[in-house]
Amino acid sequence: MMNYAQVIAKLEQLKTGKNIADTEHILQLFSKISGKEGVFKILYLQNTFEDDSIGAFCESILKEHNKKVGRFTFFAWKRPCEHILVNQKNISQKEFAAIFEENFQDGKIDMESLTQKEVYFLMALFYFDKKACDYILLPKELKDTENKETEDIRNYKRTLLGQTYSIVGFEDLKINCGSKKDMENSVLSIRRLEQEGIILQEKLVRKALLKTKLEGRFEVLNTRPYVILDGADNSQATKILMANLQYFFPENPYIFVLGTLQENYELVVRESAFLAQQIFTVTPPDIQNALPGIELAREVKKLNPNITNASSIEEAFEIVDLISGKDTVVIAFGSTALLDKCKTVATKK
Repeated sequence: MMNYAQVIAKLEQLKTGKNIADTEHILQLFSKISGKEGVFKILYLQNTFEDDSIGAFCESILKEHNKKVGRFTFFAWKRPCEHILVNQKNISQKEFAAIFEENFQDGKIDMESLTQKEVYFLMALFYFDKKACDYILLPKELKDTENKETEDIRNYKRTLLGQTYSIVGFEDLKINCGSKKDMENSVLSIRRLEQEGIILQEKLVRKALLKTKLEGRFEVLNTRPYVILDGADNSQATKILMANLQYFFPENPYIFVLGTLQENYELVVRESAFLAQQIFTVTPPDIQNALPGIELAREVKKLNPNITNASSIEEAFEIVDLISGKDTVVIAFGSTALLDKCKTVATKK
């Protein structure tokens, strides 16, 4: 029997790919292999980082309404297991290995034609079927008209650690995150579920939103100095992060700890570098398509000369500790692959 480490070693031999090119193709492949078709009630959600919290809110709301829900997300902090969730719980390493061995070892699937993310996606479908999920939430490239904010929000209050608001049919909802985008995403999650004909109870929606954890989404770790984590990995997500910073900390000096993957890094730099007093680039650990910090530093230097490439996340935070004042805001961002180690290092300080 294969163990988790052996499965990961095989998967790392596959080509990397940020997104899944054809969701329907993977669903058809699952149906062909499993002999099952139409077994899932599928909710498609936008597949970008800035919209990923819609899935987290939907999952939480459905769970509170006694539904079993599977969610596949492109974004994981550290382990491939984190891409696959059922009722907010990640698939275990043992289950991950078992799903792979049961479905990928008999030669029915040509893995060489798939990317790592596509194999994770296919594994998620097998797992959701095994767990008999009532609904599954899948990322997909949606048209703008399928993912719009259409609400007037009332009684809106915003703090660094949470927001409250009311909309038609729901009063005094609260989320534990300061990013306005995530508040808007919580509204979209409610309306998306209603579009599916799901009858929602206000007290359960309120409970679900309050319980939803949004790790790595404008997550405040420390104060004096402030340390904030964000998985912004593209132009739009970085714009949102910078807007949040300027809303809450318009006069504070910023220090960035920045690490990216090999895709979109120029756009991330373009949207952020000019705002920082000092930037430390790092290489995201334990991931194949990480951009070396030294290459990222060369790109940053085009827009901001105050750049240092740190040999490790530990070194970056050691220097940050030495140069930070009590009003400094330290932001670690660029890739979710960076966040787990940053959180470990920053919370030890």
